Amino acid sequence: MISANDVATYGSLCALATFDRIALRTKILQNSDFKQYLEQEPTMREIIEAFYNSNYKICLETLDRIKVKKG
Repeated sequence: MISANDVATYGSLCALATFDRIALRTKILQNSDFKQYLEQEPTMREIIEAFYNSNYKICLETLDRIKVKKG
């Protein structure tokens, strides 16, 4: 069984690794189904929005913060 938090986390990380900017916007940020999962993990939404907006410093800092928490 997988939790909504896990779907948000792993789905977001896979999207960042494989989607282009348009797909990130349409399939993740604007997708009403996936938004439900992102509500469970607002940090992942912050990471995706930072990446989408080319704010890579915030994106990488937030990823690093998660790594420290979960690692």
